[in-house]
Amino acid sequence: LRDDTVAADVNAAVGHAQSLPEIDGARLGITGYCMGGRVTHLMAAKSDAFKAAVDCWGGNCLVAWGDGPAPFDLTGDISCPVLGLFGEDDLAPAPTEVAKIDAEMTRLGVEHEFQSYAGAGHGFMNEGRPSYREEATRDAWRRTIDWFNRYLVA
Repeated sequence: LRDDTVAADVNAAVGHAQSLPEIDGARLGITGYCMGGRVTHLMAAKSDAFKAAVDCWGGNCLVAWGDGPAPFDLTGDISCPVLGLFGEDDLAPAPTEVAKIDAEMTRLGVEHEFQSYAGAGHGFMNEGRPSYREEATRDAWRRTIDWFNRYLVA
């Protein structure tokens, strides 16, 4: 995968969604898990279509896929509030990567809130995985819904 191709695909989906009469194209959010969390960071920076973003343990944000900058290097272009949900026992992203992104968002004045869960690893919200953590999942869903309600509901 390449970041430019992924961004083009997401932008095409956004364009389609915005063309639908039942969609309020001025109030779109984006969320993703694992690679989708990385895509969420990328698109929060590369598109102004989103009014809120939720990144669930998106790793590899420090590395570009293809030509061009890594999502981390685009952090200053993020145009919407970002909620980040991470496991402290995750290795992708590791807590050091999460801390680096958090510090950069703070330095650049990007509105964000990060929550890391003790005892939670990668995929902690997936009921079908050994890494599933019920309490962290309940809290993460509550935070996600609250975030989107805060920024997307009129």
